[in-house]
Amino acid sequence: MNFQYFAWLSEDKESVEDAREIARIWTRPDGHTVQERYTSESGWIGTQLVDDVQDLRKQGWLKTITQRDVDLYKVILARRRHEA
Repeated sequence: MNFQYFAWLSEDKESVEDAREIARIWTRPDGHTVQERYTSESGWIGTQLVDDVQDLRKQGWLKTITQRDVDLYKVILARRRHEA
C-alpha cells in the first residue's frame, strides 16, 4: 500500500516531536480513501483528522512526514507513556 503521512501540529510548532497526533491516508483497492490516526493503545484507527484540519474544524496545521518520522513518533509516544 502507498501511504501519505501527516503530523498534526499546533500553529507555532514544526517538529514531529511536538505533534498532537499523526495520521495516514491510503486508497483501498475499491478506490475509497481511508484516513487513520496512530494511537499507542490501538495502533492505526479510523479518523477524519485530515479533513477536520483542512476544513478548519480543528486548529493547527498538517505537515507531510515520512515513514521514518512515523517510527520516531511511535518511539516518542512509547517513551511518554512509560514516563507517565
